[in-house]
Amino acid sequence: QDMLVGELMPSEQMDAAAEDAAGGGVAGVAQRASELEEYLQEKVTDVAILGALWYAYRSWKHRKPLSQLTYSRGLRHLHLIMAVGIFGAVGSAQAAAKTDGLTKKRWLQIHKQSGFAMFIA
Repeated sequence: QDMLVGELMPSEQMDAAAEDAAGGGVAGVAQRASELEEYLQEKVTDVAILGALWYAYRSWKHRKPLSQLTYSRGLRHLHLIMAVGIFGAVGSAQAAAKTDGLTKKRWLQIHKQSGFAMFIA
């Protein structure tokens, strides 16, 4: 039987298949990393939503009459949202500068999205 350069022997192919099935191969490690990444992303989203809800609750519960010399509540909240967006855009650009590959691409995507959101706002 003719074999090409770089081709695995049939016994090596079976060993690799058995290792992947047991979860010990490169595919198993990548899958576990992907599952962990999805879980962490879900938890970060949960924390962000809870933080936003907590901020809204505290803002609503502790409102006081405003002086005519201060900005309205809406402008104060918009100012906070803009600050978070700007720091997010700058921070994601800094993080992208320190990484490479797929991680850099993801940070740049976050940077572009937050920059566009700040442009629209």
